[in-house]
Amino acid sequence: GVVIRFRTPREGTTAWDDVIRGHVSFENAVLEDFVIVRGNGTPMFHLANAYDDLDMKITHVIRGEDLVNTTPRVLLLREAMGAADHPIYAHLPLIVNEKRQKLSKRRDDVSVGDYRDRGYLPEAMRNYLITLGWGPKDGIEIRPLAEIIELFDIVDINKAPAFFDVKKLDHFNGEYIRALPTAEFVARSTPWRDS
Repeated sequence: GVVIRFRTPREGTTAWDDVIRGHVSFENAVLEDFVIVRGNGTPMFHLANAYDDLDMKITHVIRGEDLVNTTPRVLLLREAMGAADHPIYAHLPLIVNEKRQKLSKRRDDVSVGDYRDRGYLPEAMRNYLITLGWGPKDGIEIRPLAEIIELFDIVDINKAPAFFDVKKLDHFNGEYIRALPTAEFVARSTPWRDS
C-alpha cells in the first residue's frame, strides 16, 4: 500500500526548552519527510501521539532521552494541527549497565518481577530507582517515600546516563530488610524458607 508522509519545512528550526536538557534545536533542513500513515492505513506513533496529546490537553511530556530526536516530528505535527503552544518537555537520562550500554531486555535483568522473585523488597527497589539520575541535595538516599516526594524537583535530574548498580541495589535492599519488624520479616521471607 501507499504510505502518507509529512513534508517537513526546508528552512528554519524546530526547537523547545527542555526541563533537563536545556534549549534543544533541530535544523528543519536535516529532518526527513516522515511517514505518518502506514500502507495499511494505520497511523504511525508520531501522528497518534501528537493528536492524543492535543486532544487530552497534555501539559507535560516526560520520557527517555532516546526520544529527543522524535520530538521535532511531534512538534511539527502539532503545529500542522493548529496548536498554538506545546507541552513542557523533559527528556530523562537513560539507564545503563556496567558496560555503559542502554539497559536491554534482551541482554540485562530488567524485569521488576525477577528482582521481586529473588527477594528484593518493592520499597527498596522503588527507593533505589528514584535515585537513578536524581538524588536529594542532603545526600541521604535511603528515606521514606513521603520525604522523597517532598524533596524531588524534576529540574534536579542529572543529564548523564544513570548506571544501574546491582551492588548499590543490594545495599538499599539490605537496609530495608534490616529495618523490618521481626514478624514482618518472617512473614515476607516465607517464600525463601525451606518447608
